[in-house]
This record gives sequence, C-alpha cells and structure tokens, in this order.
Amino acid sequence: MTSQTISAGTVLSRKERNAKFGVDCPSELRWHGWQAGGDFRKSLLIKNTSKDVLEFRYKIPKNQFFHMEFPEKIRLSPGLGYIVNVNFRPTKKEPYSDVIEFELPTGSFFIQIRATVPVQGITMTQELDFGFCPINEVQTKSFELNNTGEVPIDYELQSKAPFQISPQGGTIQPGTVQQFSCTFSPADASVFTGTVVCKRAGGAALHMGLHGVGKLPFLAASSQEINFGSVVTGKVEHKTFTVFNRSMVHATVTAEPHNPPPNQVFQLSPTAEVIPPGASCEFHITYRPEATGAYSCESFRLHTPGGNNLFIKSSGTSEAHNVFIEPAVVDFGDMDCSKSQRKSQVLDIKNTTNAPVSFQILTGGKFFRFSKTSGTISALSHCELDVSMVAKHAVNLFERVWILVQNQQPLYVDLLGTGFQEGKRPMPFNYDLVTNFRTGEATKRLPIAIARQPSLSGGSNDSPSGQDLWAEFMLPDTDSRLNYCLDPEEVSFGTCSSRVPPDYRQFSIQNNSASKCTVVWEGSDGTGQSHLFEVFPPSCDIGAGASATFKAAFRPIDDGEYSMTTAQAVAYPKTQRNFRLVTEESFVPPSVLSVCMHGHTFSNVAHHVPRCVFTPRNLRFDSCMAGERSYCVVKIENKADTVTVFSFDTDDTAPFNVRPRCGIIQPHQFALVAVEFNPKNSGEFFSTVKCSLNHQTANATELNAFGVASAAILELDQPNLVMPPTCVGAITTRVVTMSNPSGIPLYYNWEISEAQRRMLWIEPANGVVQPGETSELRVHFQPRRVKSHNFRPKMQVHRHDGACGVSLSPEIVLMNVSGEGAHGKVMFDPPELDLGVQLVGSPAERLVEIVNHSDVLLRYVLSYQDLGEEDEGDVDENFTDIGQPTVAFDCPEGFLPAHARKRVLVTFSPTRRRYYDVRITARLGTGSEIGDQTLQSTLRHKPDSLLPMLPLQSNVVYPTMAFVDARAEALPTERIFRDFRLVQINRSLHTDLTAREYNWNAGTENETDPEKVLEVFEVDFKAKEVGSTSSVVRMLIENTGHLPATFKFIFPKDGEDEPDNWVDSDLLNDDELTRDLILENKLFQVHPKQGRLQAGERCEVLMCYQHKFASDLYRLPVIFQVVDGKAVVMGFRGQTLQVGQKHLSVAAAPPPFLPKQVGFQPVTVGSRDPPIQYMELRNTSEVAFEWALDLEKVEQLCADNHNFPVLQLIDSPAGTLEPGRVEYLRWIFKPIEVKEYRVNVQVAVLGGAPVDVELVGKGIMPNPEEPDLPALPLPPRQLIPIPSQPVTVSCERFVLGAVPIGAVVSSLVILKNVSEKPWVFEWDLDSSLSREVLSCYPQQHELFPGEVCLARVIMKCSFSTQMDYHVPLLVHEPAPPPNDEEELDDDDDENRDSNTASNTAPPPTAGSTSRSGMSNTSNAKANKKKLRQSVIGRQIGQRFKHTQTTTMQGVVTFDDSPRKGRAGSPHTAYTGVSQRTGATGMTSASQAQGNALARTVVQMAVPTEDYDWSQAISVQVHAREPIEHRDLYKDLDQFWVPRDLPLPPVHIQTLNESLTKSSKVAATTGRGSPSRGATSPASQTGEQANLTQLFSGTELHGTANDILRALLQDIVSDADVQTALQAAKLEPTPNYVQMVSRPPTPYKLTTPHPSQPPTPRFPAEELAATGGLAESIAGATGEATSQSLSLHTESEIVMDDERATLLAMHSSEFANVAHFVMDGCLFNVLGEAATGEWQPWEDSSE
Repeated sequence: MTSQTISAGTVLSRKERNAKFGVDCPSELRWHGWQAGGDFRKSLLIKNTSKDVLEFRYKIPKNQFFHMEFPEKIRLSPGLGYIVNVNFRPTKKEPYSDVIEFELPTGSFFIQIRATVPVQGITMTQELDFGFCPINEVQTKSFELNNTGEVPIDYELQSKAPFQISPQGGTIQPGTVQQFSCTFSPADASVFTGTVVCKRAGGAALHMGLHGVGKLPFLAASSQEINFGSVVTGKVEHKTFTVFNRSMVHATVTAEPHNPPPNQVFQLSPTAEVIPPGASCEFHITYRPEATGAYSCESFRLHTPGGNNLFIKSSGTSEAHNVFIEPAVVDFGDMDCSKSQRKSQVLDIKNTTNAPVSFQILTGGKFFRFSKTSGTISALSHCELDVSMVAKHAVNLFERVWILVQNQQPLYVDLLGTGFQEGKRPMPFNYDLVTNFRTGEATKRLPIAIARQPSLSGGSNDSPSGQDLWAEFMLPDTDSRLNYCLDPEEVSFGTCSSRVPPDYRQFSIQNNSASKCTVVWEGSDGTGQSHLFEVFPPSCDIGAGASATFKAAFRPIDDGEYSMTTAQAVAYPKTQRNFRLVTEESFVPPSVLSVCMHGHTFSNVAHHVPRCVFTPRNLRFDSCMAGERSYCVVKIENKADTVTVFSFDTDDTAPFNVRPRCGIIQPHQFALVAVEFNPKNSGEFFSTVKCSLNHQTANATELNAFGVASAAILELDQPNLVMPPTCVGAITTRVVTMSNPSGIPLYYNWEISEAQRRMLWIEPANGVVQPGETSELRVHFQPRRVKSHNFRPKMQVHRHDGACGVSLSPEIVLMNVSGEGAHGKVMFDPPELDLGVQLVGSPAERLVEIVNHSDVLLRYVLSYQDLGEEDEGDVDENFTDIGQPTVAFDCPEGFLPAHARKRVLVTFSPTRRRYYDVRITARLGTGSEIGDQTLQSTLRHKPDSLLPMLPLQSNVVYPTMAFVDARAEALPTERIFRDFRLVQINRSLHTDLTAREYNWNAGTENETDPEKVLEVFEVDFKAKEVGSTSSVVRMLIENTGHLPATFKFIFPKDGEDEPDNWVDSDLLNDDELTRDLILENKLFQVHPKQGRLQAGERCEVLMCYQHKFASDLYRLPVIFQVVDGKAVVMGFRGQTLQVGQKHLSVAAAPPPFLPKQVGFQPVTVGSRDPPIQYMELRNTSEVAFEWALDLEKVEQLCADNHNFPVLQLIDSPAGTLEPGRVEYLRWIFKPIEVKEYRVNVQVAVLGGAPVDVELVGKGIMPNPEEPDLPALPLPPRQLIPIPSQPVTVSCERFVLGAVPIGAVVSSLVILKNVSEKPWVFEWDLDSSLSREVLSCYPQQHELFPGEVCLARVIMKCSFSTQMDYHVPLLVHEPAPPPNDEEELDDDDDENRDSNTASNTAPPPTAGSTSRSGMSNTSNAKANKKKLRQSVIGRQIGQRFKHTQTTTMQGVVTFDDSPRKGRAGSPHTAYTGVSQRTGATGMTSASQAQGNALARTVVQMAVPTEDYDWSQAISVQVHAREPIEHRDLYKDLDQFWVPRDLPLPPVHIQTLNESLTKSSKVAATTGRGSPSRGATSPASQTGEQANLTQLFSGTELHGTANDILRALLQDIVSDADVQTALQAAKLEPTPNYVQMVSRPPTPYKLTTPHPSQPPTPRFPAEELAATGGLAESIAGATGEATSQSLSLHTESEIVMDDERATLLAMHSSEFANVAHFVMDGCLFNVLGEAATGEWQPWEDSSE
C-alpha cells in the first residue's frame, strides 16, 4: 500500500507552541475510519492566549486531497479563537499526510494533518521456558496471542516435536487476546530448543523461543525389603516405607505387583502418586495372611514413565494361634456301673497368642460329657471347662475328642475309663495300653497320630506333627483301614411330620479285626434330643470280618423343628469282657463310633431364614505338593435368633473335603469346620464349596476355595555354566541364581563325586529356598592341570522338612559345568610412576592399571616396599615424623579377569623429606593356600611372573626459601649476613619440621607464644642517632626448592582487631606497652609482607627500622613463615642513639656461635704455630671514642691452665676508634687440652656503655683428613639491583680456603661505571689486617661512564692465620677538575706522566698500570673526549657470570650473552619483581598492600644524593705451614715447586703441547722468529711502526681488551684443551701449582725481521706466524718483565679492520694486558677444569 506523504518543518508540541507564539491549538488533525470517494471535514480551533492581538495567515496544504478556504489574513484578539475547516477528499484507500503552515510576524508553526487506514497489529509471547521436565511425560504451559491492530487476522502456528501447540490455527479479532497451550514431552534426557512460528496473511511471521530440559527421575526408597515377620492368620498388619524423589523434576509413580501370585496377601497403596522434586511420599503395605503357616513373598514395582524402576520386596509368615489344652489325657479310672457314678475333671484351654481365638469340641457326648463345647478365648487368656464320665456299661471306654481351633492345627484330649459291675469286670485299663497299641506292629497301617503324654507347657518334642493330627482328624469312621468302620456315618431322615413317624434308616458296622467284637450303643447325650432318635438293636456281637446292620428311628414330637444328634457306640473285642481273657500284649483299646442323625419337621411350615457369617469366605490354602494336604478352618456364626442347620455339599472331583459335613448351630453361636485341600496332581485348583443352610438350596452359601499344588523344582538361570579359562591352582567363582517358582519351601542338596570335588565345589552345598525367593550359588572351579574339564553336578530337591508328612521321592536337577586350566601373565600400566617433586604430607594420587594378558582369572594382592628406609639410619628425635610412609590402594586385592584391566588408585602419602624409592608388588595367587602352592610349583621356573613390580619414585620436600643477598648503605654484605643471622636462618629453613612446628602450622599447637615453639634468631639493625635516616636493608629471597612457595612476614597482632577505646592501658605490662609503641609508630616495617615464588624465582624484600626514639634496644618478634614449610622467629632489634652517644659493637660470630660470643676456629692441641684469629670492633656511632679491653679474666684463664698462654692478644688492648671504622684485634688461641675454653671479657668505652663478650675456643686432636670448617655461604657477587647505583663489581666474595704460608694468591675484580658521570673507586687498606696481607692494584682509579676496569687483589700470608674479613671499596665522585690552563699539557708531558706512573707500580701489575696511569692528567683530558668504538670487526660482549660454587679462586669467566634482569645490570632499578623471568614475586594479596605504608618503605629505600655507594670485598682464607698444608692432600708427589723449577707431571704434557701448537707451526713454516728478546715499542719498524703511529692509545687500549677476551674464550673452548682437561684424573690440585713442563721464561714480544716486513693477513694467521699466542701463554706462567707503555695520539686515519687488529696484537699494550689476565686467571681456570669444577661456556640461548 502506497501513501501520500509530504514532509515539512518541525511540528511543535502544544506547550512549546503556546510558549513561543501565544497560540493554543491541537498539534494534529487525524482522519480514521474513512472510505475512498467521500468528503470528510475536521475543524481546527486556534485560540490567542497572549496579551497582544495576533495577525496570522495559513498556507494551503500541498497535498491535493486536503482542501481549505482561500487563505486570508486573520486578526485575532487576546482570548479569542478562530476555527479553520479542513476537508479531506480521498480517492484511494491509502495513508495521507501533510502540514498546515501558519505564518505570524514572529515566525511560523506547523499543524500535522494525516489520514490513516486500519493496520494489522499482533503480538506474541517472546519466549517460553519449560524448565526441567520428566522424560515421557507431558508438561503444559500457556501463552497469549494479542491482536493489537484494527482488522481480523488469520494465523497458523507451527512447531516441531517434542513441542506441540494447540490450537494450531484460526482467526483472532481486533482487540482480543487468545490463549494457547504448548506441551513439552521429552523422549530422553537432553536439552531441547524449538521455535513457534506464527504465520499471518499480509504480515511478517512472529517467532517464540521454546526451551526445555528432559530429566530422568530418580527414585530411592527408605527400604526395599519389607519383612512383616510372623503374623497371626487373620490379623492385618501395616507397614510404611518412604519413596524419595532425588531428581530435579517431579516423578509420576505407578505402583503395581511384579509377577503377582494367584493368592495375593499383600496390598500396596497408593497405586499412583506424583512426587515433587526433592520431596517424598509414604507408601503403605498391608499384609493379610489367610493360610496358616504359609510363607509369602511378593514384589511390587514402582515405576515412572521415564523408565525408572524401583522394586519393593515384601515378605511374611502366617503364624498359627498357639492354643493348647491341659491335660491332654484324662483317665477317670474304674467306676461301678451299678451305682451310676459320675466323675468330673477340669480341662484348661490356654491361648498364648496376642489375638482372640475360637474353639469347638467335636463330641457326641454319650460316654463323656463337656460342660461347654465351644467358645472364644481372649488374647493371652484361657478357658476352663468340666468333662465328666458316667459308667452305664461294664466296659473299657476310650475316646479321642477333637477340638477345632481357628487358624491352628486341631487339638485333642484322650478320655478313658472303665465301668464294672458285680460279676463282670473288664481288664484294668490305663493310657499306657493305648500307647502300646498305637505303636505296635498291628497298627502301623493306620494313619493315626501317636499320642504321648504332653508336658505341662502344652507340648513336647515327641508330640505328633500338625500334618499327622490333621490326617487323623480328617479320617472318617467309614475308612476300611479302621478295626471297626461305619457305613454310612451320617443318617438323614429328611422332612418328617410329628404325626406320622418316618421310616427306619439302616446303617451297618464292619468288623475288620481278627476277633469277634461287641458293639454297645449309648442313647442319652444330655441334649434333650437323644430321645427323638433310637438305634436297634442296642447291642450286638459281630464276628471277625463280618458286619451288622442297625436301624435308626426318628420320633419327632413337634412340627417346625430341626433335630440332630450323634449316636455313639463303643466297640471292643469280646474277649476283653473279662480281665482273665486278655493280656497287656493282646489288649486292643475300645473304639467309639459316632453316627450323625438329623431330620426336621418343616413339611408344612416355612423354614427359618438363616443369618450366618462365614469367616473366611475365600479359602486360600497353603501351597503344597501333589499328594500332600493343606487345611483351613472356617467359622460359621449364626446371627439369627433361631437354630440353623448347615450341610456341605462337595464335588467328588474337586480336591476339597469338609469335616464335619453337617451340624446344628444354636442362636448366636458358631460352629467350626475344617476344609482340606488334597491335590492329586500339580497345578492350580479353584472350586466352589457349597454350604446349605436349613436344608434349603436357595439359602446355600458358596465358599471360594483356591489351592496350588507345586512341584519340587528349583530353576537355575545358568543350567549350562561355562567357566572362564583359569590359572592352574587358581580359583574361579561364578554366581548362579537359583529361584523357587513354587509356593512351598524347598530343601536342596548338591551331590558331587569325590574325584570332581577337588576341582569343583558349590557353596552352599545345601539349604532352603523359600517360596518366590531366589538364592545365589557360588560355583568354584580350581583346575589342577592345563586341560579342559567337564562336570555334571546333581542337585536333589525335597519339600522342606517333609512338612506334609508324605515321603515323596526327591526331584533331580542337573547342571553342566565346563572349564579350562591355563597359565597367567600380569603387568602394570604404566610400567613406572615418577611423581616428581611432592610436598611433605600432601598425598598424590595416580591411576594405575593392572593388565592381565592371559586367558585366566588371577587373584592379586598389592603390597609395597620402601627401599629408602634401609639407608635412613637413625632419625633425630627432635624432628617430626608424621608416620611411616604410606602407599594406599583403593583396591588392595581382588581378581583380574582374563584379558582385562583393573584400575587401581594409588595414593602416595609421604611423611618425611627425602627421596622415596618404593616398589609396588602385585603378588598373584589363586585365592587358596593349596591353589597358591599349585600355581607356584607350576611356575617355579618363572618366578617373575608371580611378582609384577611397579617402581615409584618421588622427591619429597618442604617448600624452602633462602636469603641469597642483602644490601644496605655503607654496610658490607658479610656484616649484614652476620648481624641478621641469615646463614643460621637459611640453614633452619632447610631443615625438617619438628613435631611442635608441624602442629604450629596445622593450628593444633597449644602454645600461643611462637618464641617457645619456633627457632628464634635475633636480627640487629644498624645503630644510628635519633633523627637519622632509616636503616633500610634490601633482602633477596629465593625459592630454593622445587615447588612454588609462599612466604609471609607475620607481625604481632596481625589479623587481630584493634582494642576498644575503653580498654585500660594500665592492664598491659611494660613489654606489651613497648610492643604497642613499636607497632603504632611502625618502627619496624617490611615490604612486601607476603609473596608467592615459583621454583628458582626471587623477590626483593625491604626491611626498615626508623630511628624515631632514642632507646637502648627495641625488639619486635616477627615470624617468617614459609607456608607448608619452616617458620622462624626473627627478633627485629634496633637501637637508636642519642646525639653524640658513643656506641661500640663487636661483630657477630658466625655459626655455630651464639650472639655476644666471639668464636675462634678449632685449633689442634699442641700446634706449634697456631693461626692468628681476629676479633672485630666497630664504631657504629658518629663520634670517636677510646676503648680498652679488660684482660684480667684472660690472664686468669692462662693461670688456670698451668700458666700457659692458652689465649694471647697480640695487639694493644686499648685504642681509639674513629666513627664508622673497624679495628681487628689479633688473637692466638693455643689449646693444651681437648676441650672447650670460655672466658668473658669486657670492652670498656670511654664515655659510653661497656660491651661484654664471651671468647669461645675449642681444642681438637690432630686429624689431617678433617677438612676446615666451611666458609660462610655468602653471595659471590651482587644480586640485588640498587637504583642509581654508579659502579658494579664482578665479584665480592673470595673464598681462598687453605693456602700455605708464603703463597701469593691473586684474583681479578671487574669494575664498571654504569652511570652517566665519572666515579672514582678506591681500596681502603688502612686496617692493620689489610696492610699485612693484602694489596690491590690499581689502588685508586677513576671510571668514566661505561668504562670497565680490571683490578687485581693479591693476598700473601706470611704467618699462620684464619680470617674472614672484608676490604672496603670506597666509591665516590671525583674531585673538582683544576683550571683549564692547567689541563692543557702537551703529549710529551702526558707520556712522561704515564711512564712515571708505570715505573712506580708494582712489577706484577703491568695491566693495571695502563689503567691507573690515566687517573691524573690524561683522565681529565680523556673525560672530555667521546669514547670511540672498537675497530675490531668482531663485537665481543663484556658481561660476566659466576659459577655456583662456594670456592672462588680468583676465577672470572666471561659470558657473551647478556642476561636481562640479572643483578649488577646498570639499567635495572627496584621494581618489586622477581629476578628470574620478570614475573612478579608477590601474590595479589601482597600487591594489595600498595598503601601509604608500602610507599613509605619504598621511598625510604630510594638512595638519596648523599648515599654512600661504598662496597666491600670479603676474603676468607686459612693460612698454614707448608708441612701442615701438604698433609691435607694425598698421593701428591710434586706438591710445591718454586716458580724457577720445572714440573714434569705426565698428564700436563698433552695440554702443554696443545698450548705450544702455534709456535711449532711458526717454526716449521719459517714465518716467525724463535727469539724471545724483549722488544720495546721504539724498536718497531716497517709497516708495523707506521700502523702504530696511526692510532691513539685509547683505541689500542680498547682493541686489545676485546681481542684478549676473544682469545681467552677460544683457548678454553679449544677441542685439544678440552681433551687434555678430561684426561686429568688426579686429586684436586691447589691453584698455585705450576702446570708447565719447562722453567718459565720472561715474556718476550717477537717482531719480524726488518728485511721481511709482515704481510697483512687475518689475525689468526698472523698470530700463528709470529708465535704470539704460544709466547703469551708461556710468558703468563712466569714473572713477566715490566714494560713501559707508550701511547701515541695522532690524527684519525681510516683503516680496515684487519690491519687494525694486526697492529693491536703487536702492541705492547696487548702484551701487558694479556700477561695481566693470563697470570691472574688462566691457571686458575685450568686448575678448576682439572678438578671437575669448571664447565665450558653455556650457550646464551639456554
């Protein structure tokens, strides 16, 4: 759709227009809802809101579809309005837009006019998130579709599974909102995303995002086995279990039986439930047992649509009532019939069950009468009743009266007695005769129970079983196996009338015995109905095997009555009528026969309506086997007010039988009947047992009877079992599941032959499996040989305990088992474990696989052996040992299947700092002792296969750190290390933790004072006057371990809260107040206080003490903690002096001596020339003072030792010390005993406090093999860069070790000016010690910017001494230069001054002469000259590096690779970063300390303008007599050779030949002269002389230095030299032993003959031709002749590099410098190389 739109000026808002023009009108006219072709008018009211008259005119719109009147000028007074009409006349249905412009004198404004058409507008929810949803379930959410437009919209919604939209299409009217439903049904546990696309006509599609996550519900039950135990039959029990939903989605749970049996006795509720996420639900199981004695086991499956199944097993046993009768036998004895005697006894029926029980006595009541024949006994109660006997006939009477009890086997009571009369007396009768008869041979064919006299408790172990009792109870009197049987046992007269007597009914009695018997009927039963029925004849004799017929008559009296009685007769052998005719052996107990007779007189009267209740209505019998029987007792309750007669009609084809079959129930009484289930075949049986009531079929009640006859079968899940290949002797076990699908408990027993039992056995071999349950069998296979085996074990299955009393043949179940015997091989993967560096106490875990490459199953047992324990020796008890090293396994033992891998997690928990070498062993076995022996005997030739081994190595360490360097203003490093006890601290930081220190780190130490737990080291800051600049010490901490480590400086009260203002300071003691003063004023500061360093990384730490308050001594304990490592207490001590206060300090003794001790090195007892040892006194104040040493106690010590001068002071005991100066007092310690000597001396200070010190020395026995005490491990050079440091020194520590008296030892020191202005260095040799043994050349020299100076330090001890002292190296700015007129000297004066300086220098310092000679006039002039670049073509670096050895014998090695960030670099300022790779040495926590305190410490560390840049060179040496010194070495034939004698060792010859190789080449080629005469520069001729005049001395000087460095590197890197060095295998050789094969000769510079001027060539060729290199090396071995140095300054002439190099090599400057360097370090380099101390230069890239 197009639009007619015309743009114009900006349309102001109504408010803006009113404010600007004073006009009020709408800003827009809008037409809507119009049709094309019409005319639509709108009016615009313009109101004047100003105070002036407005004149305006409008312009007609440019759009032709908007019409207005011709514009006229309009005049509008204030407050009035004017209406402007606008007509809109469209021709098309499209939008139109324009403006109306109103012109005023003050400007113009616009009014918008537009016509709009109806538009579509629809919105939809942007996103729909279903969250989590269970899989296979549907979750529904709704969303809206809103029509915000003006026209109806047809839409269509589309989506993809698992999302579904409803409805999917339709029409939505304008302004309406329609609801839609979206369902989400995930099929799996995944994340699902989708889109709903809403398509519409005439518009863009809309999209809505769909999100959902499918989750699998997880159910867990509080218990998955619910055991009800034993429950009385008929009683209902309930149990509850809880189901938890552990998932993040709801769970729809459905509960149903799993494989339910036909007769379910368990019920589960609820059957369906929805459990919210994280919630739970209770389920109830109801157990209603119905079959007495039955064990029931049923399972329920709780499942969700997502497939989560939870099985609940419920089991229980139906328990019978425990009811018994006492007594079980009643003997009434003899009774006289003629007297009609009656005897009674009491019977007690006891109920020990916690439930009521009903009973009924089934008796005819003719011979024995009961006072009560039925009743209900309450729970845990009893019922007493009387039983009586009335003798009417002279016979023996015996009757077993049965008592039916609900839910229990029947009870019985045996009643017996004898009736006699005059002339007729039967045999005396007792119960033993009955018992003998029942156990006799004649009655074994009868299915009768064997009754014994029961105990008072109601039973005995000899009582008959329940099945026997039931069998005898159900035995009818019609059974032909009885001696006397009836036919039939029930006589029914049917419907009769009282007016017409019914016909007789006949029945017979069969005599099955071998003798004649007599039958006597008894008519009265005491019920009142016995007279209605009569039996004829009343007595009769029946022959053996014969039968007699009897008639029964029914004589009813009234109509409408039910009549029923039991006629009883006693039958006995006729021979027993007299006791004389029978014996005990032939006695047969009498039998009571009962005939049920019944009839009714309801012929003309309607029967009574019965109201009976049967319990139970559904008869569920306990499962049994075919041929066995199961029973159930039914209770019939008569709820009516009339008598009810019942009669059961059974189907002869059904396996159900009822006894008694009929009976009469009095009103509101009950009757009990027993129902028998007697299946002949296996299967399920269901039948209906009908019971007619009141002789009416219509009133018959149907009882549902259900029974299962099961077969004795156990099912195996693996009847054909294949065992995996098994190692010979090993045992392989497989589990076979055996289930009992029947409803009876089954007993099984496995039978395996004796031969097969050695290789195959089954556990358990026998047992019982309850109905519906499963049992696991473990089949063990142990092959004896490498072969295949087949077995066929047999299992016999019986009914458990033969509970049904029928002996059936057992069922046989067979199982086929096959297996194979083989060998095995096991390996570890990986083959070794290298755990690298580990932290002590930090466990390391690694996964290791045990791989079985064989076809057999093996058993393994993992163990370990720590090989490092054997080399430990005794352990210091002061150090902790957390426990023995532990190697733990998550599976230390188990089985390895064939070709399988077993993952084992090995946990290594080191407890001590050492190198662990552990061997993990997997001992293979078979699981049994016999199997292991068999396996070992089989593999005795391959023992390694039984013990696969896994090496485990680890270097277990603590994180360690060390203070590797320390710097302070005007303090030597050696003094800082002593005052701060850094050597002792470093040693402590590298020791093991004690037990208390370990507890301190773990936070379990009870002691809170760290000084009582950790080692304490006093740290002494420099004493200064109050108000002086702070004492700042720069420390360099290095992580010397192999693990990243974190350090912390912990101040007192760090981490503690500030005390409140109300805390009384008087409660604090003086020490606490002083400590608070130190902390509040921040007298001691450290920055950074913590940091983390990687292995080998360094970090600079600033320690500061501010001299704010004058005091004797301030002390602050600060803990230096290496996290997870050692911690020490650094007792910061600082002293601030008063202005002008005098202070003397005695140098701290090196370890192992304590503070305030001056320790002498041990001296051999009886030494003739003991070494001189020194005591250092310092003046640390700002004023000079006099001191005096009190020797009174020293003299007393000598007097106590036999007046022997044990300790003797050589120097004066008094003197004067200038400020900052040091005095060395020389002592001689001469012990006469092997002991320790101690003496206290006091150093008095005039006008100051005295100092007390203790002199300690120890006498030892001579032991030449014992080495000297090691020197202090001080840094050999400066490692900490100091900002603005002007001069750097290559080496600050010379450890010369043992030297003989008279030896001269020299070393080189390289000094470089790294600043931008000249500086002067000067050796301070004013001390008495320095003057005696030391000389330095040049003594003083001025260094220009970038200049490098070689200084030589020479030591020569002429007496025995031990010393470790420092030589101050003063660095200061040069003095102001003289006037310019004095500087202008000619070249002759310069040369003369230079020669003079050279002549005054000592002979060995020719090289230093050239340097020091420039310090006078030439240096001042050269200072104004720009240093020229060397003309040597090869640029040679001037960096130096040191080897990491503590013994420095004047060795300097050059390194061409400049190293960034290394100490000594002039461009490295303090940045707070580590000195290794530039990585920060502080953690983020330490970086966060960039507060004012940190900035203050850093600012105080910045050197000021008056900073003292002086340094010191420390020297350690032990000078001995030559004889004593010789004893230190073994197998050294040529020890001392004077310098003028040759040394002939053979091992030097190769080296000497390589060094003189160039001279031999020159001799054979004839290019050089062999003469070695000294040649002065004046004798140079030819081109050489011309070249000499072309270059200035400065250029020659620099060129010679560069060439010399290159030559020296080439010499030592030469392959021949390396070969010679490797061939030297002797003991360490002193650095002063000469290594040449001929006497040394003076150095002579060879020049070519004047007639043969040299031809310019490469430097190497020229050197070989002249023999310069060989002569340089040979001359360096002896005393070089002092040469005068002539320097010529000429105009600059450009020459090529080769000619410049040649000139430099033939100059005397080159000769002097070469001699200087060679003499100073060449032999030292070679000496170290011979002893293995020197290594070739490393590549700069490494």
